[in-house]
Formats: sequence, structure tokens, C-alpha cells
Amino acid sequence: MKAVAAPLPEAALLRAYAERGALVDCWALTLPHSLDLTDYLLGFAHSWLFRLERRLLGWAGHPTTASDVQALAMGSAQQFALWRVEARVRDQLLMAVQGERIRSWWMVERLPQGGTRLLFGSALLPRAGTSRWRRFGLAGLLVGLHHAYARALLRAAAARLGRAPGA
Repeated sequence: MKAVAAPLPEAALLRAYAERGALVDCWALTLPHSLDLTDYLLGFAHSWLFRLERRLLGWAGHPTTASDVQALAMGSAQQFALWRVEARVRDQLLMAVQGERIRSWWMVERLPQGGTRLLFGSALLPRAGTSRWRRFGLAGLLVGLHHAYARALLRAAAARLGRAPGA
């Protein structure tokens, strides 16, 4: 399974940030079976790589539990670790890192020929300034590392979800 760069879908909740000059990425991976957003979020949050991130966040004072993951996936939570829900629709979730300029986004697209396209992306909102350094700071320099990690997160989620439909 390979996560590839993809254009943002027209209806992407992340699109508004791209239009305002944020650094935006979008990664896609297709699975052969049907999944919904809840399945995707559960697979993502319980993947081996994101469980490691959750553990690190817990050590940093932002612990999460399996019931926190379930509540977020089911749409009954507005907070998760250091993120807050900014927007949610049937097939997408957009979250903001509290007090930061970072957004994380998940989307599922059911494909007409069967299967599901998983999309994962992020946005780094710019600060005032004219140079790239002033607008995006150190985070702007680490984009390549972030892209590698984002693709790895999507692959880990897909691997977990690929074991069985609804896993």
C-alpha cells in the first residue's frame, strides 16, 4: 500500500485553508472494501504508529484512552489529546491543535467501482510576514519530514484497516 500525494477534493474541509495561503498537504490511499469515517478514525487512532504518538502525547500531559478514541470516532467528543474538533461532516473530520496554527484532516471517499479512498492531510496556517521563514517558521522548514510522517501514518492506518472490513 502506497500513500500518494493527491489534490484536495472540491468539498474538502481543508480547502478553505489552502485558499488562504496555508501550507496544505493531502495524501491518499485506496482500500478494496467499504469503510466509513468512523471506521477510518478508529483504524487511524489504533494503528501502531499513532498509538506510539498517543503514548508520547500522554507523557507530555495529553493522555488518551481507548474510550477517548471511540468517542472521537463516533462524533461525541469535541476534544482529543491536544486537538479540538473544528468541523465534522458525514465523511470528514477537521481538527485544530489548540493554540496553534496546525490543522489535521481525515476524509473517506467511497469509490463507484467499490472500495474506499482514505485521505489524510494537514494545514500550517501562515503568520504575518513576507518571507517564508516569517510566515511559517521552523515548521515550514520541516515540511519534508512532516510529509514522510503523514504518509507513514496513513499507511499504518490502512494496514490496520486492511486486515478485515471494519477492523
